[in-house]
Amino acid sequence: MASRVRQLSFWSSVPVYETSNNPHIPVLRSEEDRRDEIVGKLTQACSKFPNIQSLIFETGDWIELNGKVRSLLNLFWPDTRSLRQPGTRIILETQLDIHHMHIYGIFEPVMEVVARGKLQSVEFISCPFAYMEDFQLRPNQVERLKPVLGKLRELEISGMSKSTPRNQNSQPPKQAFYSWMGAIGINVETLRIGTPRARVQSEYGNGFRWEIPPLNLSNLKRMFVANATLTMNEVGAMLCFAEGLEELTISNCRIAQKSEDDVWFTFLQYLKGRGFKHLRRIDLDLSTGHECKGFEFELPRVEITGNWNDEFATCIVKLPVGTSGKQFYVTYKDLQVELDTHETAEEFWGSLTNEKWTASRATRQARVKSVRQLWEHQIRFWGSRDRVRLEKANKFYGGLVEEIEEEEDIDSDWEGIVSFE
Repeated sequence: MASRVRQLSFWSSVPVYETSNNPHIPVLRSEEDRRDEIVGKLTQACSKFPNIQSLIFETGDWIELNGKVRSLLNLFWPDTRSLRQPGTRIILETQLDIHHMHIYGIFEPVMEVVARGKLQSVEFISCPFAYMEDFQLRPNQVERLKPVLGKLRELEISGMSKSTPRNQNSQPPKQAFYSWMGAIGINVETLRIGTPRARVQSEYGNGFRWEIPPLNLSNLKRMFVANATLTMNEVGAMLCFAEGLEELTISNCRIAQKSEDDVWFTFLQYLKGRGFKHLRRIDLDLSTGHECKGFEFELPRVEITGNWNDEFATCIVKLPVGTSGKQFYVTYKDLQVELDTHETAEEFWGSLTNEKWTASRATRQARVKSVRQLWEHQIRFWGSRDRVRLEKANKFYGGLVEEIEEEEDIDSDWEGIVSFE
């Protein structure tokens, strides 16, 4: 039966203390003690499962002490001094308080278990709720994991929004992550990275900069990036050897550099320059905004299905209009020709959207978003300090939002508008 087990799942919550005075569940000691205990017991357990293919890291703030969880706790914390019958050392009525921990509490120990147990059948690792500030693997661990994870084909890691280490002696988290990726990613075919947070917050404002060397992701075929702030160095490092790339999806991301006014234009030029002969699908949702002449405009979504190097390949351009988030002005362009024709970002985006990207209807959503952000700031500042000023702020900003939402469209040539649910 054990040889048929293909997947192991881990949760980021661990029992810290109980509300009743049950002597059979000890309070966990230091983080290092907990880590050593987890590694030892997991290594012993995983030796019974030689054919594990998937490692899934889940998240949760609370676990119910049902029969299965009770048995698991008995396995990990057996009290030999009061041993009576298997499975009865922890009473069923015991209530546990659960302390939510980042995946850091289990991700590194599990990787150590993989290295020690030589779990060479692992093909898939999913850790969608990791936090990069907690991503730390020691150099010797990375070296030991390199030959073990030779069959790894798919990797999903989140938490890319952080760049500062947990302490002064740690590597910058992204640097630690990319060092690991460079060591174990040679056979990875599908890579998903980003952050579980919906809001993208740039971490480059404090002057933090570093360069990563090219990563040997020579078998990479599918790359998905969401809710992240990247540098062109990161993008170039990941795609440097990915000559067989077939699918590229980027959504709700920013590429950080000194000037953002032409960054996505530069990125598309980079893709064109690289060629990527096997690339058959591109989906770039660039609607996080584009700064032009002191104002941030919405950028269109760019979709290409088929060989993008083919002169007949059609690029579908979807420019968000209005404030519903469901309406788009749709055009069809030859992306290669557009990149060859235009030298500046403003010319390029203008041609791609038939000069609609700066029209009032297309900028309405961005303007409403900007006003609402200022409004929220005023609410937080005056909320409990001055009710009169708060009411004035609500009236002022509420009026601005209403005015923008109800303004008339001067340009009536919007025949390409399509609604998507």
